[in-house]
Amino acid sequence: MKDFEKAIKKFLLVFFVVCFSVSVFSISAPVVSSSTHPDSSKWYYSPQANVSWQKDSSATYYAYAYNSVPDTIPDASRTTTEGELALPAKEDGIYYFHIRAVASSGTSDTTHFKIQIDTVGPSRPIVTATTTADNAIKLEWAASEDLRSGVKGYEIYRNRLTNFSITDIGVKKLGLVTETSFLDANDLDEGRTFFYKVVPIDNAGNTGFISAQVQSTIKSVCTLGISIEPILSQSKDALLIKITAQGQIYYSSLKVKVNDSNSVYLFRDKSDYNYWDGNLPLSETDQGNILLELAAKEFYGDNCDTNKTFVFDSISPNIEFVFPKNYHEEISGTAKIKIKAEDTGNFKSGIGTVAVSYDNNSGWIAIGNAIDSNSSGNYSIDWNTEAIPNGYYSLKAVATDKAQNKTEKTKEIFVFNTASLSSDANFFINSVESQLSSLESKASLMEKYGVSSDAFSAALSSGLQKLESARLSLKERQFEEAKASAKSAGEFFSTAGNAVDLNVIASSQFIFNKQQVQILLEAAKMPPETITNAVFLIKQADVSRNLDIVKVKDGNSVFFKAAISIAFNFSKNFLRDNNMASVRVVEIIPKELAESASNIASAQSFEVLEQDPKISFLLDANFFAPKATLVYSLKTSFLDEATAMKLVSAGVVNKFIAPPVLLSPAYGTGGIQIGELAWLAIIAVIVIAIALIIVFVLLKRKGGKGFRLKKAFKKKWYK
Repeated sequence: MKDFEKAIKKFLLVFFVVCFSVSVFSISAPVVSSSTHPDSSKWYYSPQANVSWQKDSSATYYAYAYNSVPDTIPDASRTTTEGELALPAKEDGIYYFHIRAVASSGTSDTTHFKIQIDTVGPSRPIVTATTTADNAIKLEWAASEDLRSGVKGYEIYRNRLTNFSITDIGVKKLGLVTETSFLDANDLDEGRTFFYKVVPIDNAGNTGFISAQVQSTIKSVCTLGISIEPILSQSKDALLIKITAQGQIYYSSLKVKVNDSNSVYLFRDKSDYNYWDGNLPLSETDQGNILLELAAKEFYGDNCDTNKTFVFDSISPNIEFVFPKNYHEEISGTAKIKIKAEDTGNFKSGIGTVAVSYDNNSGWIAIGNAIDSNSSGNYSIDWNTEAIPNGYYSLKAVATDKAQNKTEKTKEIFVFNTASLSSDANFFINSVESQLSSLESKASLMEKYGVSSDAFSAALSSGLQKLESARLSLKERQFEEAKASAKSAGEFFSTAGNAVDLNVIASSQFIFNKQQVQILLEAAKMPPETITNAVFLIKQADVSRNLDIVKVKDGNSVFFKAAISIAFNFSKNFLRDNNMASVRVVEIIPKELAESASNIASAQSFEVLEQDPKISFLLDANFFAPKATLVYSLKTSFLDEATAMKLVSAGVVNKFIAPPVLLSPAYGTGGIQIGELAWLAIIAVIVIAIALIIVFVLLKRKGGKGFRLKKAFKKKWYK
């Protein structure tokens, strides 16, 4: 008997330890912050770190460690009862502060706080400075190196005086850049030299080694905008020269040199003018390069020298059509006209223009000047031919070099635009596709209510074949064939549209009290373990049920269909947020509507749970996005109007015991989940434990019924 009592005591001890272990006090790990190193992902230049944490009233003390090992569990060698520490200074590197709370009930988890220290700035950049063509100063340097936190950027300093310190008065800080170059284009005076230094900064805020000083000078710029324009006379026996300026020119002379021979001055020491013209006789001048050199200054003495080279060229250029290439080549839409043009002779003045035009039998009409986009001698221009009638035209290209020598070529072409034909065919096809969209909606409605029509299907199929032929003909540019096929498709679609007509002529709604859903489900004898889940989903879906009477006209016959429509209205993300990939819908159908499940049809597949009838749909979550309607109907293919309407007048829809039952798919059709079985097992264990406690108390009592029970038990045991 004593062994039995010991076994009971051990069982109770284990039972109470298991049942109440979750309530045993456990202390939380400290939450660490730092005033010197607040962000563990960043580097800081302070070698000493200050850390703090919110003290827990139940903690006796805190054990901590400070080292470079990320997962250290601190022992009791270093402890504190305070809520903050000033950690000792460390060399550059990555360290971790580890701390855990110690209480009488146990210890907390360890908090590991990362501290990154970087006190050394980046290496010195080597900088160069150059003045650009537009009188800005460009600084460039090789990237600095930083072993710890990395380079954040570079501060640029400028001064007008040499050997400056970045802290001197008058030194201008131009900004912080992350690139390894900087263009200084502001406040730069002409003729002045500027001095620069570059300072690297790392991500911990350390200043690196300052670069050596570099310098560059801004050139003096002439503001007169002098232009020299040489033009060959029409008779090609003289070169006409024009000089213009935006201001007065001083101390100028114009020197002419032909083919690097001796120079000739057209004027010397000319001042105070902004326009001059003259000419250079060419009757005794050989072809070649004529160099015009103007030496000039503006009023303040800035140099305004200007040169211009004119090529004396009397040889005409070459020109050829690249596209169109063939005689009477067909062109349509916006055609890219391509021309090869190049200057010829020993002295080439270069191609000036390549003009393109076309003849419409009433004179040449300019298209424009072709462009050589990459200076390769290949010229092109886009010509939009859609605005001109189809037919034959002459296309002309004229190449003119800079010495006014010209060459022209013509090409006979045929313009054939199909845009209008294509547009007509597209119009017919788009119209037919609109018809098809309407028919597809009707086909979906027919499927929904279980209506089939041979006439509708045949006409729709024929129309689809013709529409596909029209699309193929359009692709092959057979525009008339495309229009004809599209028209034929439209006729078939019209036939299909007229073959069937569907109208809901009567409807009645299932009325139920949404506050009594649980009572209705219990009345429908749903498994008790499914009811909570079903009530929740029915309310979330805002489910409703209608009985619809549909009048169907198929050719000359008219009949009626009776269908149940179930509408769902889940919130947008409800199923996704609840990890539900599908929903089961169970319908318990009254015999007044259908005698058995075999009388039910639906476009959605369903499982027959009972022939009584009771059916189940398993619907994918996509079905409910965001609103959806589930329809099933009586298989009876022909109902007269009186029979159909009687279903409404007799209130058959309200013969349903319960609203549509919605269940999570885990319930299947058996209606219970593993989790619920586990809870039943737990309850059973608790009941057994309570029973054993009662037996133990009775056995411990002396005297009375308990004592007699104990004696009787002993007798039976020893027997």
